[in-house]
Amino acid sequence: MIRKDIELHIGQSLTLDLALELGSVDQTVEVSGAAPLVESGTSDLSRVVEARQVRDLPVAVSGNMRNPESFTILAPGVDAASNLVNGAQERSKEVLVDGAMSTGPESGGVIFTYPSVEALGEFKLEASNFSAEYGHSGGGFEVFTTKSGANKIHGSLFEYLPAMC
Repeated sequence: MIRKDIELHIGQSLTLDLALELGSVDQTVEVSGAAPLVESGTSDLSRVVEARQVRDLPVAVSGNMRNPESFTILAPGVDAASNLVNGAQERSKEVLVDGAMSTGPESGGVIFTYPSVEALGEFKLEASNFSAEYGHSGGGFEVFTTKSGANKIHGSLFEYLPAMC
């Protein structure tokens, strides 16, 4: 059996209920279907920013760095001015990079700088009703995955021009 065009995002699970019929050796069975409009396997409220969007969307610049945290404002329940999720306290969010916790457990502050936008493959904000694996924080989860490697050298260059008045 060959399945094509199946796309799974950060923290997403997929259940396939397939029924196969017996066929002859030279017969091919092709199963196709559309993606559901509503995710019925989970009750979480989240927003995935796919690799194409990570690459193409403009991001805020703070401290001469393109800040990937600006993707949070694409999710419902996020205050664009403060990046607070669902009105939670400022340091009650969690940041995960490739599954590793990147926040200080005692303060909720980011332990190190966010990964560069160019290094990101995908971003997901778990805003509310998240599963038990995310259950120890009340302010949402910023989940970043980095791109996998390649055999080609590539890179990006940006110039920040401050307003000269």
